[in-house]
Amino acid sequence: MKFTAFFLFFTAVLYGQSVNGKPLKDINVEYARIVGETIPFKQKIFIILDFGMGDKETEVIDENGKPVEFVGMIDALNFMVKNGFEFVQAYGVNNGSSSIYSYLIRRIKNPSSGTERLD
Repeated sequence: MKFTAFFLFFTAVLYGQSVNGKPLKDINVEYARIVGETIPFKQKIFIILDFGMGDKETEVIDENGKPVEFVGMIDALNFMVKNGFEFVQAYGVNNGSSSIYSYLIRRIKNPSSGTERLD
């Protein structure tokens, strides 16, 4: 089954992407969440990045000024990994008519900054 995903979310970037005009790499959060919700009776999934900042309409724009689109949750996760995040945990919820998938991700800190994460 092929999913078409539209990426409206709150993120951090290294390759020219921005969120509401702010470069992805400049969004100051340690944790974020990739949330995907299936659309009933359609083969689509809407993907949102939640940075816990209360933004309702956040859009990621690529270096060419176009909205970033993904084919599914793993595509969004790979995008975030390329932009300095790592996977932590996944979980799903079925609310009757649709399913909601969440991937918790964590920013990988720069060891040279002296703020590296201790595992």
